[in-house]
Amino acid sequence: MKPLKKLLDIERLSYEARMDIALILAIIPHLFLLKLPMLIYMLVTFIFIVKGLNGAKYQHTATLLGLISIIVSFFDSYNFSDLTRMLFFVSVVNALLLYAIMLQRLQGEYNKYLKISPALLMMLVFFYYTSITMLVYSIFVLFVFVLLAIWEKMQAKLSSLIRVTTMLFMLSLPVVIVLFIVFPRISFKKAEFGFKGEVEMRTGHDGKMYLDSNALLVPSKKVVMEVMFPKGKIPLDQQLYFRGSALYIDKGVRWDPINLRNVKTPSAEYNRTSVVSYKVLLHPHNQYWLYTLDTPLLVPRNARLNYNRVLINNQQVEELYRYEVTSALNYKFNHKMGYPKEALWVNRNNNPQVAKLMKNIKNKKITDQAKASEILQLFSSQNLAYSLRPKALDLNRSIDSFLFEKKEGYCVHFASAFANSARMAGIPSRIITGFKASKKNMVENYLIIKELDAHAWVELYIKGEGWVRYEPTSTATRRLSTVDNIDGSTTQNSLFKAINMQFMYLKYLINNWILDYNRSKQREIWQEILKNTVLLIKILSVIALISIASLALFLLLQRQRCEDEALCAMLPLLKRLEKRGFIKASHETMQEFLDRVLHQTKLKQLEEISTLYHSIKYSNHQEPIKELEDKIKLAIIAIKKDKS
Repeated sequence: MKPLKKLLDIERLSYEARMDIALILAIIPHLFLLKLPMLIYMLVTFIFIVKGLNGAKYQHTATLLGLISIIVSFFDSYNFSDLTRMLFFVSVVNALLLYAIMLQRLQGEYNKYLKISPALLMMLVFFYYTSITMLVYSIFVLFVFVLLAIWEKMQAKLSSLIRVTTMLFMLSLPVVIVLFIVFPRISFKKAEFGFKGEVEMRTGHDGKMYLDSNALLVPSKKVVMEVMFPKGKIPLDQQLYFRGSALYIDKGVRWDPINLRNVKTPSAEYNRTSVVSYKVLLHPHNQYWLYTLDTPLLVPRNARLNYNRVLINNQQVEELYRYEVTSALNYKFNHKMGYPKEALWVNRNNNPQVAKLMKNIKNKKITDQAKASEILQLFSSQNLAYSLRPKALDLNRSIDSFLFEKKEGYCVHFASAFANSARMAGIPSRIITGFKASKKNMVENYLIIKELDAHAWVELYIKGEGWVRYEPTSTATRRLSTVDNIDGSTTQNSLFKAINMQFMYLKYLINNWILDYNRSKQREIWQEILKNTVLLIKILSVIALISIASLALFLLLQRQRCEDEALCAMLPLLKRLEKRGFIKASHETMQEFLDRVLHQTKLKQLEEISTLYHSIKYSNHQEPIKELEDKIKLAIIAIKKDKS
């Protein structure tokens, strides 16, 4: 604690030291964005500065090295049209600014341009980062900048400056909130190089479904997407199917999609009461599709629905992507649209046992729904086990191997076997891959979906109904392993899981309403306020409460801690005398000051106060502080009455 106390007791800091602190804090976020040549230049120049190597030779070396670094950093990505791109232009400006700052600092020049450069660097950072970490760091840096600015004008201990800066922050908070609402942040596309805040690139699903060794991969607990539902319109657990890709062709080791780009999207009949709109924050998966609840109705701009009613974006999702969708939870596809011929492709020769059973079902004079039910009953009768580590199947006869020999697998094995069995029974089928979420991963109306929620199910084309969802995995009668412990880890502590869920929820809210607050959100809020008076009252109430809390904290911080009780008791008297023109000089003792005032006025109470003050402060026989405070109150009353 002694080093901390020593730090807080620092009273003076040179101008150069304050500037260096500001520059270092402003440069740190840029280190994660610069290319290697610029990082080398920054490191070499920093070594020159620290070692005091600021002669002409070293300045020329840094100048030349900086120019080469900038040229090499942007040579590969530059063409004459690039400077019209905002982000590339900002990147060049950023590099030139850092180049100039390092040269000025090496030369020891602390001019007005260097003085404003930390603020410019922090402003440029927001073209690249939109993360909570950066938000917290920026608030901290702003706090330090204000503290350093106050320190330039006011010589005081660091502890006092921290208190004063905190008071200013508290007073400015309501104003900042109002300005934030009125003037939202401008949005820019993230940089094309370096780190992008907290965004993480992942391969994700590639639109195929594997049955070989790739099917043994255990899904991780990484977050795939975050979904916010309107309050009162949260789907049931059995409705949380998020549609990804549709697969038609069984190649033995995997299932592949087919090109249906030019085929018209079938319409859907739905119950209006089942319609729900929701917002999705999709983490990068490097593919074109956007996950939606079955079945999407209204889709975002720059996206389209294909024949499989899968939502296709116009570009790959390589960064955090937000979109809003409206889906119908109870629906029926237009059965008049027909189905692609690939939906009936199947090799009966490789799986003779299943083929024989399916031939019997196909020849029955019953509906397609009844045939599908019989296939499900067959699966249920085989005592199949759900396992994320199933025994390897004989891929030359995968269905017979799964149903009658190995009898264990997970969703991909169940889906593949059921889809092929349906085709053998004369029912067109396709496999849908995506995610089956659970309300166990929900806080309020906020849902987290992780890679371990990946799932595959089957849709059959039923005459008179169109495509209908079937869940063959539900026919498993045993469970050999679970997602929670398949990787050898223990099941998460329920308390820790609850805390983590709350943290994710808070993070989502911060991302949604602070980091991504823009003009469109502003219009959305104002439109809602105009329609909803209660919302306006709530917003004004929150601002009022924050203002009151800020003022209360300001007043609390304003109260200095009285380490010297006698001196603190004297402060009201000193302030009152100051209004009368009697100001205590820094070189004066309390005795000298009170004697001077007493000599120029008729305030005899000052003599008693002086005696009592010194008795409390220096005598071994401590007088009660209350007596001094009472005499000071009487003296203040006398001063108010005295007009001389």
